[in-house]
This record gives sequence, structure tokens and C-alpha cells, in this order.
Amino acid sequence: HDVPTLKQMGYTASVKAYLVGGETAGLARMATMLKKTSYIRSFKKPQTRSTAFDPPDTTMLSPYFKFGCVSIRDFYWGLKKVCSGASHSKPPESLLGQIYF
Repeated sequence: HDVPTLKQMGYTASVKAYLVGGETAGLARMATMLKKTSYIRSFKKPQTRSTAFDPPDTTMLSPYFKFGCVSIRDFYWGLKKVCSGASHSKPPESLLGQIYF
């Protein structure tokens, strides 16, 4: 019994790579995310969709944290800097809350 291909199941294969691995790509993604101050300050996890990839609803940094390409501590301190002295969403819904989780 062979596993059917995507084509046999009526799907077309996606050729777009949504994530590129490695430290350089992870650091670039983190730097880009930390520049999105309004996104960071207004982020509320219940309002995101984990299935949204183009554009993504979330930071898409989890794989880089999981595989050690990017430091969660660097991201934490970057978030703290962005949120310092400004109105922002609160844990557990906020990006900081997602790190605490």
C-alpha cells in the first residue's frame, strides 16, 4: 500500500518555502519582527491563526527557538524594549505571555 501523492489526492504541491533554516535567517526574521512595534504591542494570541502562512499571523520564530538558531532571551529583551513605556497587550495573550507559556 503506497501513500498517495498530493496530486493523486487533488492538491497541488506548494513550491514556496515559508521558512529558511539557520541562524542568519532566524536573526533576520527576529530583527524584522522587532521593528513591527504596533504588531508587537497589539498582539493577542487568540486573534491569530496558526494556519496562516502568507502572510503569517504569528512571528514564525518558534522553529528558530526550538533548534537553537535564535536566542529566546534576545527576543525577550527586544520585546521588553518595544513595550517599555508604551501601551501594549498583556500576558498571557501578548507575545511576552507566549514566551512565558
